[in-house]
Amino acid sequence: MGEGPAGGGGKAKMSQTLTILYAALVAIGGVVAYMKKGSKDSLIAASVSSILLVSAAALIGSNHVLYGSILGLAVSGALLYVMGSRFLKSRKVMPAGLVSAISLIMSFGYFHGIQKAFH
Repeated sequence: MGEGPAGGGGKAKMSQTLTILYAALVAIGGVVAYMKKGSKDSLIAASVSSILLVSAAALIGSNHVLYGSILGLAVSGALLYVMGSRFLKSRKVMPAGLVSAISLIMSFGYFHGIQKAFH
């Protein structure tokens, strides 16, 4: 269980690519927050999140879809919680609303990967 691409190599490759793009978006967001507001916390959190997401992508790409999906779900869930809370307080679409929306979509994708790994 947990070995082999979920639903075929093409879907795993797409999940891997989307995860890398998501990691890049998170990293860029952390750099922008640091440059605009001097937020070291945002830079550190974004860096750690991005590294974990790249790790998830590597796992997915090496046919460990279950483990990659679990790691991706954990990171996207944490980002959804943090940025979703900020969005609900501020009602600002950038960056909290955007990251929340993308994190929600990615969470569904990772959950789907977990489900497929068991079938």
